Amino acid sequence: MKKNMVKQALSRKFDTGELDRDSDLQDFLKSINETVRTLNISEIRKSDDSAAKLRIAGNQLYRERKYDEALISYNESICYAEPKSDQLGMGYANRSAVYYEQGEFEFALYNIDLAKRNNYPEKLMPKLLARELNCKQQIVLGHSKVNCIEFGLIIGQALQHNF
Repeated sequence: MKKNMVKQALSRKFDTGELDRDSDLQDFLKSINETVRTLNISEIRKSDDSAAKLRIAGNQLYRERKYDEALISYNESICYAEPKSDQLGMGYANRSAVYYEQGEFEFALYNIDLAKRNNYPEKLMPKLLARELNCKQQIVLGHSKVNCIEFGLIIGQALQHNF
């Protein structure tokens, strides 16, 4: 419901010319923030229970090889997870598995690092470390979709924004 409200409000801004397709990213983001504020939409309440349910739903999609859909569930799980919780760590780890399956080894490594820094359960760590090693091996073998310089810029920007 809230997504539709924001989508409709942004569509109106495009239709009236207040915002156009050539707007730069800063203008677009500013417009989204203003729209959310004027619609009085509250920020997502953190809940490890909600995060766990979304992650489990993502796991089912992952098993069905519906990686794009699983990624959406894992992203939502990460958004709901409480800071520094094991749910946050597991959300990042699960997202790394999707990136690994999609051949996005650098993104998988980045998410593995985030999982380690956000209370990924110690008892599951061997699985995560094995994926980390596999990612590094794939990159060394030249199976990378991302140019190293490009990846460095992406990660640098993410770190600047505290992602």
